[in-house]
Parts: sequence; structure tokens; C-alpha cells
Amino acid sequence: DETSESDAYGIAEQFLNNNNHHVQRSKKHSSFIDLASELRNEFSALYGGENAARGILLKGMSRLEPANDTTTTTTTTKVSVGLQQTALRLKRAQKAKKTFNVVFGGSSATLGAGNYFNQSFPFVVQSLVETPLRSMGIDIVVRNVAIHEIPSFPYAWCMENIFGK
Repeated sequence: DETSESDAYGIAEQFLNNNNHHVQRSKKHSSFIDLASELRNEFSALYGGENAARGILLKGMSRLEPANDTTTTTTTTKVSVGLQQTALRLKRAQKAKKTFNVVFGGSSATLGAGNYFNQSFPFVVQSLVETPLRSMGIDIVVRNVAIHEIPSFPYAWCMENIFGK
């Protein structure tokens, strides 16, 4: 189903179950897998358990997807095109030794109204993924360009100016 195609917990579980006996992992690969597992566990602990964390990710995360999104199945693991594209962007950043940029837009909730700026959702995400990505040689830069009480329209027309390239 659609959930399994973008469910970080399910994808990891399927990948690890399918590849534990077939793949000789490098030290860097094993380190990343361990850190990613810690990240999923920490996210679950922060947000009320694995089921709640899965629900938050499903409802709260969006990715740039082509209009005719299809999934690719490798053995028994289904991964959406959007996640594949994100993985390719990460791989390109790693290979080129370039920074991986992530930009968050939204309103006051994304902005972090009522919290310190570094406690806003974008920077919480950065703090959670920074170590696993760094273990793979990828530096991440997160920008929070959310604007309090500003509607999406007409700002959606200016995304490149606001978010950058």
C-alpha cells in the first residue's frame, strides 16, 4: 500500500530483513544503518511510540513527487519515486562532496512560534539527521523560511526567490 512506500520504519525493516544475509556491509554503511536506527528510535520516543511517529511522518512530510508517481520494487521493498529522488540527491551530494540543502517553508508552526528559533521543527530535524548523514560524508544545511501569518498565495509564485535554488 501507499504507506509502506514512504514509511521509514517499514522500509528499513524490509531492507534489513532482505539484505542481512546477502550484503557484506562496509564499516561506513554499518555505522549509518546503526545511526539511522537510533534516529528512528529517538523519533519514536519523542513522539509517543512507533505508531504515532509513523503517523506524524505520513501526515506531516511531503516530498517533491512527479505527477505520475510510480513505485519501484526491489525484491520485496517498495520505495516511492520521491524517496528514490531524495536518495539520489543525497548520493550526488556525497559523491561531489557538496552540502545537502534542505529548506522548510510554512507558517507559524514551522517557524517555531512560541519556541526559540533553534527549537523549530526544521532545526529539530537537522539535529536528528546531521550525525547519520555526516557518517556518510554528507554535510546538511537547513533553512527555515517559514513566515508567521503570511498566506501561501502569492508567495508560492516566488518560491525560488524565497527558498533559493
